[in-house]
Amino acid sequence: GSGIGFAIPINMVKEMLPQLRSKGKYARSWLGIRIQPFTKELAESYNLDSTNGALISEVIEDGPADEAGLEDGDIILEFDNKLVRTSRDLPLYAGMAGVGKKVPVKVWRNNRERTYQIRLGRYPDENPIASRQSQPDKKTSIGITVTDITPKLRKELQLKSNRGVVIKEIEMGSIASRAGLQQGDILLRVNGRALKNARAFAHLIRKVPSGSTIRLQISRSGGRLFLALKKP
Repeated sequence: GSGIGFAIPINMVKEMLPQLRSKGKYARSWLGIRIQPFTKELAESYNLDSTNGALISEVIEDGPADEAGLEDGDIILEFDNKLVRTSRDLPLYAGMAGVGKKVPVKVWRNNRERTYQIRLGRYPDENPIASRQSQPDKKTSIGITVTDITPKLRKELQLKSNRGVVIKEIEMGSIASRAGLQQGDILLRVNGRALKNARAFAHLIRKVPSGSTIRLQISRSGGRLFLALKKP
């Protein structure tokens, strides 16, 4: 195809060649996180003007990032002294840095930059979990009704913990629906605060001033992600 380029930095190719020659394949290094694009709305919720960086939607338990102290919701700004401009940069940097290599990772957390030293692991086989659907209820002003995770619901959804609350109903055309929330999503955090139950969620939403941005961390289909919306 005309106008399409596939460029790999020469330093990365040099690191790959010895393994390719000796083993016929390259062992990717692993940071132990799941990431998502950092949108303008999410940047606003973090009091940032720029969308540079990669947002950590989930830190994998006992992975390299978890052991180093990274957390869900951290924004990775630099990896091994390389600027992370978009979420697409990070997998390339992390995957080709080298198994066992210790690298500095600069993140944004609680309105300031922090740097962590992370020893990269070997990329494992993916082994996603699963989740889905519905019951004490709290209706909120953003257009969703949430319910606690009861033992019965936990069994139905095959959840490993009772952390968070479940979206039982969502109003079509509501601010929550337009932001991308779905019935069956499990809400884990509101503006960085962990949720214990549906009542706590409704209380936190009530305390947010009208017109302010709400950042939600959710669990969906075995993975985690963040969504941002403005309270009406």
